[in-house]
Amino acid sequence: MQVYRVAPSKYAMDLTGDGARIAGGRWNPKGMAVIYTAEHSALAMLEMMAHLDRSCAPKGLQLATITIPDAIEICSLSREDLPADWAARPKKMSAVLFGKKWLKEGAVPVLKVPSIMTPYGEGWNLLLNPSHPDLLGKMSVTASDWIIDPRLFSAY
Repeated sequence: MQVYRVAPSKYAMDLTGDGARIAGGRWNPKGMAVIYTAEHSALAMLEMMAHLDRSCAPKGLQLATITIPDAIEICSLSREDLPADWAARPKKMSAVLFGKKWLKEGAVPVLKVPSIMTPYGEGWNLLLNPSHPDLLGKMSVTASDWIIDPRLFSAY
């Protein structure tokens, strides 16, 4: 199975989850490593764009294609499984604590969550626990340059 993320070229090949460990994220607290990926490359770009300065198109981004084992166990969540405010902007601690519990329990290596960039059920992110035994040493990554169309950053 392939999943995707867009990252600066310096970090595109990284499979440690250190960026999320250092900064924290919607689904993880600081100090806990996660690799945030998307089911489609276009969604990976939308996820990245939410964190960019909109004044100019960034340079040096790459599309990381991460291959994980096809038979990997994935926990897919329904709306009822999620905290009520999971999509709040800015993020709420309930989503962070939900992800922390998933990581600490360590039962499932991949958590499939809806993207806040699309309507519920239209786009999915896959959170990878890089230290889970079912993923550790079993992932591979390739990276290719991704040049963002500058029209995405032009004034409307």
